[in-house]
Amino acid sequence: MNRVMCTLHRVPNGAMILALSSALSVAACNTTPYETPLPVDPTRDAANEVLAHALATDTPAPESVEIATAVAATLTAQPTATSTSTPTRTPTPKPTHTPTPLPLTYPTIAYGVDTLKGEGWKRLEESVIGATVVWTGTVSFMPMFSGDISVDVGQDHGWRDVTLIFGDDKQREQLKTGDFIRFRATVEKLIVVWWNRRFEVRLSTIELLEVRHQDSEK
Repeated sequence: MNRVMCTLHRVPNGAMILALSSALSVAACNTTPYETPLPVDPTRDAANEVLAHALATDTPAPESVEIATAVAATLTAQPTATSTSTPTRTPTPKPTHTPTPLPLTYPTIAYGVDTLKGEGWKRLEESVIGATVVWTGTVSFMPMFSGDISVDVGQDHGWRDVTLIFGDDKQREQLKTGDFIRFRATVEKLIVVWWNRRFEVRLSTIELLEVRHQDSEK
């Protein structure tokens, strides 16, 4: 069996260099002839040359010691893996959109009378009472001893009436049977006779927006 001899050299002021030399040569002392030799490492050869030069002199050059220290640090240092966290993206809230309610029409109320009952009709009635409407129609009846008038808003049904309750007699005095009017009003009450589906829409707070007399159209 072959032996590998390890020799410790002493040089003045060489404590640092001897320690570094021992660290780099420990692998050679533990090598057996049965192990596969390691490939040539140019970095290690360069370090050995620097150390050999330093050991041959009593006072090694400062730059030689710095180079050897740097090479040794390169051979032993292990890189530290770092992870970069991905910032959490906060979704931007979408603005809410409230649809504009459609204007209340007479056919809407008539459809509710024809198709709804119970809780369904109650909900419709609650949403209708107090609503403001802008309708057009023809004055169909003006009682002599009442401030109310009946208006045909296109329902074409003798049992379905729209009644305007005027609080201002001056507005009512402008009208005659057959006049075409456009008005704004508030739904005050719904009167429904369920057995024959007859109903009346009573409107108050009347504001006449347009009046066209029947005589002027001839």
